[in-house]
Amino acid sequence: MTGICIAWLVLGAATTEPEATSVAVYLPSIFFAGAEEKAIFLSAVETAIGEKLGAPVMASFSADPQKLRTQPLWIVDAGLASLAEPLLVLQQAATTSGASRPVSLFSTSSGRNAFELLARGTIAIPDAGGVERAVLRYWLLLDEPGAEGIAKRVKTVRDARAALSAAAAGEIDGALVYQADYGRFDPRLADAEEISWLQELPLPVFGINRAVVGSAAAERMTDLLQSVRLPPVPGIIQSWTPTRGGNLALLARSLRQRASPVSRDLVLASLPAFGTFLGSELPPPPGPPPLPASIVMPGGRYPDLPDPARQTVP
Repeated sequence: MTGICIAWLVLGAATTEPEATSVAVYLPSIFFAGAEEKAIFLSAVETAIGEKLGAPVMASFSADPQKLRTQPLWIVDAGLASLAEPLLVLQQAATTSGASRPVSLFSTSSGRNAFELLARGTIAIPDAGGVERAVLRYWLLLDEPGAEGIAKRVKTVRDARAALSAAAAGEIDGALVYQADYGRFDPRLADAEEISWLQELPLPVFGINRAVVGSAAAERMTDLLQSVRLPPVPGIIQSWTPTRGGNLALLARSLRQRASPVSRDLVLASLPAFGTFLGSELPPPPGPPPLPASIVMPGGRYPDLPDPARQTVP
């Protein structure tokens, strides 16, 4: 009965038959092989959370981050979570190593190095909602020479699959997405090779929207939902780890201040032993060598960058 009562608190309704609790899923940066894989993920989410709450749960993918505001539970990219004040983060996705995942540049443009692609090519990034592009602009590109030109050529697309598909088809010069062996998931993406990797980004999070649930009910639900066994995403998310959201604070502050959470002389250089988000070191990934260090602007000089053009790549 405890789980059912808590579910009633979430919905703000004390009825004999509890309504389904909604879980909004907004993961444009995570690659799903297809509609069937997405459906399996949603079904597993509904089962896992429903068993903990003792009430029906309905999970659905959202194409509009603005609609998340009305939903009690979120599974979203960490970039969006870091800007959402009412979100009580309960779990964060993890890879096999338990660390965040680097952002890699994929392209079919053989013979061109990564910085040349960034400086002169057209690059696609996931998330038509705009938060992921802010992470990439201010974390990775803010002080880089030619950053303004790079930002102008960046195209925001609906998700990681759209970015990778466009790069594999040669419709765009490159795609910046989480590092993974995407050709193994989908043979059509095998032509998009990893050129290099940049800094790591935090993986998605699961949390309670306190603006909808209410602080008191959210606190009561915390212990239950921190132990939910959310499903993995093959090749991207190995597991989900309980957290209280403190690992997103630095990312949120850096975005609001338009400053970098890491030294600019590390950008486009080898990934350091830097455990900002999950308190563990990220080992150097296999594959192409990282980009060499580059000259940067003086510290504290943070120019405004133009918004990347909005363009949906099929």
